[in-house]
Formats: sequence, C-alpha cells, structure tokens
Amino acid sequence: MCRRALYDVGDMPYRVAAPLLQQCRPDQLRMIEDASPHLLEYSDELWHRACLRDFSELRKLHEDGTLPTPSSWRDLYRVRA
Repeated sequence: MCRRALYDVGDMPYRVAAPLLQQCRPDQLRMIEDASPHLLEYSDELWHRACLRDFSELRKLHEDGTLPTPSSWRDLYRVRA
C-alpha cells in the first residue's frame, strides 16, 4: 500500500512517482493528484487498472471486448465508487 504520510509528490515527474502511485488506494491517489495536478496528464493508466480491479462489471465488459474507452478513467472511477 501507499505510505500513509504520502500526500503529494511535489513536482516529481510521473515516471519517477509511478512506482509509488501504483501502490496507492484510489482515495490516496486522488489526494496526491489534487496536491500534484501535473500527474493527471499521466495517471489515467492507474485509474484504468483500479476500475478493472474494483468493479467486476467493468472487468467483465473489458474481458468481452465491449467496454468503451471513457474520456477519463479517473472520472469513471469516481462515478462508480
């Protein structure tokens, strides 16, 4: 899991922060993105994984090849959660 004390990553590049962010829960990831908005441009892949991990109906559609690509996986997660 993401370290409890990690609230933002400052201006750390996504490629450096990604290994830490991959371990975060969605609520932690959202908090870090709010504090470090430059990550939003790159973190959609993390939200994609979270959507497929946490929502079985989306995972099934993905496995069937019928899941349309949303404009934002982050927004989709927020709507589903």
